Amino acid sequence: MGKEYISKGGHVYTGEELERMGEQAERGEYPGEPGEWLIKPQGRPQLYPNDDLVTIAVKVPRNWREQMDARAEAGHMTRSQYVRALLLRDMQTA
Repeated sequence: MGKEYISKGGHVYTGEELERMGEQAERGEYPGEPGEWLIKPQGRPQLYPNDDLVTIAVKVPRNWREQMDARAEAGHMTRSQYVRALLLRDMQTA
């Protein structure tokens, strides 16, 4: 048996399989349908799977940011998690 290669996702490929896949790709032959993941990419789960996330940039005084970071750290959160929690709490009480 030839050498085996392990992908980041943990799938084991033989050298022969990789060679065959390379030849297919060179011919423009790709398995599956567009948009279908053959091997799902690794990463953390989506925060809000039913909605797209957008970026909101806002300027605050430096000491506010330092205080936010301290509060976030005390709550074992990132700055983004802390700000999301504040916004959610405000929207739920509106």
